[in-house]
Amino acid sequence: MPEKTFKFTVAQSGYSLDMLVRQIGPDLLISVTGGTNPHIGVVTTLAPGLKTQTVRFLSPHEGFHKEDLITERIATKISPSLTRNCVITAGVHVNYITKKQIAAAGPMSDKLGEQLLLWLKSHPENTSKPIYKHPE
Repeated sequence: MPEKTFKFTVAQSGYSLDMLVRQIGPDLLISVTGGTNPHIGVVTTLAPGLKTQTVRFLSPHEGFHKEDLITERIATKISPSLTRNCVITAGVHVNYITKKQIAAAGPMSDKLGEQLLLWLKSHPENTSKPIYKHPE
């Protein structure tokens, strides 16, 4: 089955967040980037029946990256309807970021989560199951 990719964007307070959703078989690889210096700052994993887990990478200047605010808000939105494995990465840096721009990250993440939730409902998992044993 070919991979499918979908993109969602939200903007507020002078910057945007882009969410790229890549369907790999039944699973989802989601990356959220934005600002002046996109990167990978955090990784959040979630799957039905498992606890959501987040790893925050070291930032060269600020201790640990803080984009878990983004990934965990998106995970919270989609988790009740999730029927497949999912990895969410995020890395957003806005040069000279203001308090208003920092505050906008939460509502923008919620909007991305809501868009993703609608997409999940209209794109149910529809893949064939892998076969492990050769028929004899």
